[in-house]
Amino acid sequence: MDDRDLIKATVLYYQHDMTHAEIGDSLGWSRIKVTRALKEARSRGLVEFVIHDPVAPFDHLERVLTSTYGLDSCRIGPTTEDPSRTLTSLGIVGAEALRDFLPESGTVTVAMSGALSMVVDQLQGVSLPEVKIAAATGTVAHTTAETTAALAIALARKTGASAYTIPGPLRSTPNVAQALRAEPATAAALELAAGAGHLVLGVGSMFHGGGRMRDSLDAEYVEELAKGGAIGDIATRFFDDDAKHVPSRLDDELLSLEYEQMIAIPKTFVVGAGAGKTKSIAALLRAGIITDLVITEDLARGLLGAAQNREKTG
Repeated sequence: MDDRDLIKATVLYYQHDMTHAEIGDSLGWSRIKVTRALKEARSRGLVEFVIHDPVAPFDHLERVLTSTYGLDSCRIGPTTEDPSRTLTSLGIVGAEALRDFLPESGTVTVAMSGALSMVVDQLQGVSLPEVKIAAATGTVAHTTAETTAALAIALARKTGASAYTIPGPLRSTPNVAQALRAEPATAAALELAAGAGHLVLGVGSMFHGGGRMRDSLDAEYVEELAKGGAIGDIATRFFDDDAKHVPSRLDDELLSLEYEQMIAIPKTFVVGAGAGKTKSIAALLRAGIITDLVITEDLARGLLGAAQNREKTG
């Protein structure tokens, strides 16, 4: 068996803790072939508690998606039966990709997502003292652990960069939000975030459980956004299938970058988990908004299928 095939199996088994059955499903192999591959890898000296010269298990799919959507980079983590293991694996793959994405100087704007927080948790060995990490949104009042401000601070600590947060709540009444945006410190923080050269974030979807912002809204807001054609959001701003902003009453209540400001940032690194994000991420990919992508295997196959179906129909 070819060394590259052997290494694909060992990466999934030893690094991502997948079972023989899961590896077989991902690579299109039988369980017997997986068992033989792992045994052969050990006999050839490819594995000695570490994997020598690791090869991306989904390198072909990564190349196809990179070509199909004109990406600068694409990395894929395995999808397992255990969602927590899937996210851990995505964090490992994403941390490797994020190290390559982050600049040596300048501003990087970030927005909170569960998948992205796993990536930051896994990030190691990066020193970027000339970088500013700017929050794209205000914070959420009911939690201190999972906010954009917390993520910006965590990424800054991991990299030796400086963190800049937006002093104010993510969502309030329109009058309060307007007054906060005019406050000098808040205005300066938003200006810094808008002027970044790099954007790092997750993408939400409109189904329940598909995004923090969508899940925080009552039924009336969700219905209003759906009528406007919303299929997802980035950093609390919703967009449609053409990756155009969907305006709503919600916009006046938010302390965050405008949608047009975010999509104007030249390089955008997106982390996504789950096939349910296919529609929203595909829209951003078609519009050329995403430059670097880190996703789970099931989402990758969904995106490839979406591109193929679109080609067949038009």
